[in-house]
Amino acid sequence: MRVSTANSYDATINTLARRQADLAAQQERLSTGKRVLRASDDPVAATLAEAAQNRLSRVEGDQRALRSSLASLRQAESGLAESGELIQRARELMLSAGNATFGPSEREDIARQLAGLREQMIGVANRQDNAGRTLYGGLGGAATPFLDLYGAGGGSVQFLGQRGQQAAGDTSLPQSLDGEAIWMRIPQGNGVFTLSLPDTNTGSVRTGLGQVTNPSALTGQRYDITFTDVAGVMQYTVTNLDTGTPVAGHTGVPYQPGASLAFDGLSVDVHGAATSGDRVELRPATAPTDIFQVLQDTVDALRDTAGNSGARLTHTLGRA
Repeated sequence: MRVSTANSYDATINTLARRQADLAAQQERLSTGKRVLRASDDPVAATLAEAAQNRLSRVEGDQRALRSSLASLRQAESGLAESGELIQRARELMLSAGNATFGPSEREDIARQLAGLREQMIGVANRQDNAGRTLYGGLGGAATPFLDLYGAGGGSVQFLGQRGQQAAGDTSLPQSLDGEAIWMRIPQGNGVFTLSLPDTNTGSVRTGLGQVTNPSALTGQRYDITFTDVAGVMQYTVTNLDTGTPVAGHTGVPYQPGASLAFDGLSVDVHGAATSGDRVELRPATAPTDIFQVLQDTVDALRDTAGNSGARLTHTLGRA
């Protein structure tokens, strides 16, 4: 077959054009570092690259969220450390308030310091992170999760957030902690029962926190420990108020300060000198209290010079 000169010329020109295009494509790949620059280069590879890019974008978003959560948790951890220091300072003040040589002015000074520590602790509980999120609001709710309602005639601190906190996952961390669980669920007494002294007591009798010695023998009922002077001998009687009957073995027993009274699966250490008519009230622990109420009760006790003096004040400070 005869090949014309024009045909050879066109073939040579086409080959040169293809090689020039290939050279330009290779140079573009070298300059960009990419083998596939457009979907038409390799549709399958372009699809896989797009999917990988989407996954990378999600990972980068998760990393940004984790860094934000980590910063918030570090601020929350710092707040908890500060709160622990405030509680330790409050404990030191409570111990010093038990000094028998202190008068009303010294106790008022301690009460003011405790009130200040309480305010600082509420401030810590309402702290926010750099993005304006509450650090201890739980699962969300009010911008100020802890509302102080204390005022003339009493009051309390209410938690306006939502209990609980998000669980950490492979790609997430909690944005805030459960402030209700941190500050608002303090067990009363020893967690099982409480011991208190009525205002009518005139002696110096007081108790420890008490303890459970046999959980299976607990009744969960109310008791009164009463003291009576019989022919010059101070005696005590433990009465079950729910059944209205004295506890066996604890009726008209001579009282010795420091005695440990054990009955119905519990034990109570009683100290101080009792006078006839004094009473210790043992009650089942009900709803938990909160750290703010504990501090406020202590402040009120220190300022109540008429109703909280001597043994009652010592007993209150011991509970706090």
